[in-house]
Amino acid sequence: MNTTTTIRLPARRRWLSVLLAFLIFIAGLVAGVAVTVGFTVGTLQYLVHHPENAPARITNFLARRLSLDASQREHVLAIVTRHHVQIENLRRQIRPQVDQQLDQVRAEVSAVLSVDQRVKWEELFDRLRDRWMPTLAPAAATSPSNQP
Repeated sequence: MNTTTTIRLPARRRWLSVLLAFLIFIAGLVAGVAVTVGFTVGTLQYLVHHPENAPARITNFLARRLSLDASQREHVLAIVTRHHVQIENLRRQIRPQVDQQLDQVRAEVSAVLSVDQRVKWEELFDRLRDRWMPTLAPAAATSPSNQP
């Protein structure tokens, strides 16, 4: 006797398999997003805290995208470095006004909070401000004569 029997999963079990596959997909998506956000935030924070590396990073990016030869790369680096110094000087000029506005936001929000909320708010504000608005390096640190 040669009988073949087909085993079929009950409908409830099939839905469980589909649901499990969907949950695994969602978990992978969440993990991928978390890694991407972590990498992006880390890179942005590095760039914010190390503006002195910007000319070299920009030049490397352009060299890859535009297939620059050595001479072009050297010229682009000189141009970007020169303008980067000017941009940093502008940032130094405007930064006191930005800091004043941020100080006012901190103080005005603090004024409407309870004591416990105020402590949390000021810690949070200061931590975020240090993370995203670090103290600018002195002007001499970004001048072309100090660049390698």
